[in-house]
Amino acid sequence: MSEVVPVKKRLFFGGNWKADKTPTQARQFMEVFAPALREKGLLKKLAETGSQVMLGAPAACLTGVRVQLRDISDVVKLGVQDPWIKAGAYTGATTFEMAADPMVAAEYAIIGHSETRESWRVIEQASKNAWASLSEEQYMSKIPKWFRDILLERMANEVVAVAGIASEKPGSFRIALDPIVNQAVKKSLATGITPILCVGETLEERETGKTAEVVYTQVKYGLLDLGADAIKKIIVAYEPVWAIGTGKTATPEQAQEVHARIAKILMELTKETENTVPVIYGGSMKPDNVAVLVSQPDIWGGLIGGASLKPDVFIALIENGLNAIS
Repeated sequence: MSEVVPVKKRLFFGGNWKADKTPTQARQFMEVFAPALREKGLLKKLAETGSQVMLGAPAACLTGVRVQLRDISDVVKLGVQDPWIKAGAYTGATTFEMAADPMVAAEYAIIGHSETRESWRVIEQASKNAWASLSEEQYMSKIPKWFRDILLERMANEVVAVAGIASEKPGSFRIALDPIVNQAVKKSLATGITPILCVGETLEERETGKTAEVVYTQVKYGLLDLGADAIKKIIVAYEPVWAIGTGKTATPEQAQEVHARIAKILMELTKETENTVPVIYGGSMKPDNVAVLVSQPDIWGGLIGGASLKPDVFIALIENGLNAIS
């Protein structure tokens, strides 16, 4: 029997700028960032390790960043944030068609980020609060919890049905419910753009022991009806919602535990004995914690928010991460 060769970890550092840069600020960032990558030898190191950097720019910055990536596009890629699944009368939407246009040529798409899932969580929590307020009535106390859970699930399904998400002309309902995320992942692959599927739990879900359930559901339904070959083309980003923009970070052990769980789900879906789908960490990764995080066996990099906004900070993060696996 031949010895199984472990999969070589290829790090991925995805900067998610959200709405924090104007086109002018994006140009100023690139004027510092690109030369610094060269001067520190990071372009060569990224290429040698098969690692990549992505800049997830706001829609207004996409074409400008594309121009400035021209000389380093082998290892630094352009990403689009939360693109919509259909071109047409969708005011304010950035579509996959726009992202794939040669003037943009985005290669990655951030899909299902916690901020886009939050709207449904608000609706869900409001519904739970309404049930709780009614529970004081004697007749409401007789309705079991399982029925209320089924009703919430039915609400989600009805939202998708009424919005016509799977139809030829879906309604512009851009809340990241799992069925909508699934449509976006499929559209991304069909457009030739690598989807970065974001999954993760809130603080309440973690404290009530629902992390495994939430992550399993979001991965499973985000990748629903996709074959093994298609799944191998994606990236999964685990983002503990309670550690985003809060200054809190999951311990390396906490992050590794969930990453290992996701890797197991991916292996089940692809029928592989070892996971080859990059699973990256999206919870306040910084230059001073990147090394210990990417040293964990199932953490392949990060989806980075605040630390990707300043070129010197992002450079330090990338350098420290690469040094940790070299």
